[in-house]
Amino acid sequence: MRAWISPLVAVVVFAVLLLHASSAAAERRCRNPGCTEAISIVRAFRDYQAPDGTFSFRRLATFSVLSKDGNMWEGNIGGKRGFFPEDAVEELTVFERNPRFVVPLEPPPSPPTPEPPTPPREPTAEELLALKRKKLAELLKEQEELERAQSTYNPTTANVAHPRISLF
Repeated sequence: MRAWISPLVAVVVFAVLLLHASSAAAERRCRNPGCTEAISIVRAFRDYQAPDGTFSFRRLATFSVLSKDGNMWEGNIGGKRGFFPEDAVEELTVFERNPRFVVPLEPPPSPPTPEPPTPPREPTAEELLALKRKKLAELLKEQEELERAQSTYNPTTANVAHPRISLF
């Protein structure tokens, strides 16, 4: 009977730890409900760049920690907030060791999705008619200019090598 109790206890403990880890990952601890007051002041051990590029700091940067979520903390550098691993910093000043407010962890906002390019559309009948009228007006203007040039052409006074050249 004792042989099955030990594996059962291990499974139950594992399930409880797994449930606790999944619920803890969805919340963070803050000094106030809005997570706007600093929990501590930290100094960076190393440079850090968030994978999504939204938050970064250089080695020896000093800034405030606004919330803690396991090994991921939220910091504020010059008004810009972002998450970083706790092992990238050392705490210099601690204002509250065990923050009492548990706040749901909001997923970071996703970048705006770019609008898909608008596929080219077929011109309407009115647009086609307007294009044809414009082209016709251009051709008529060209023809008038050619007729005017032809009517004013005088082969005896023209300084050309071939007086029989016709414009048409």
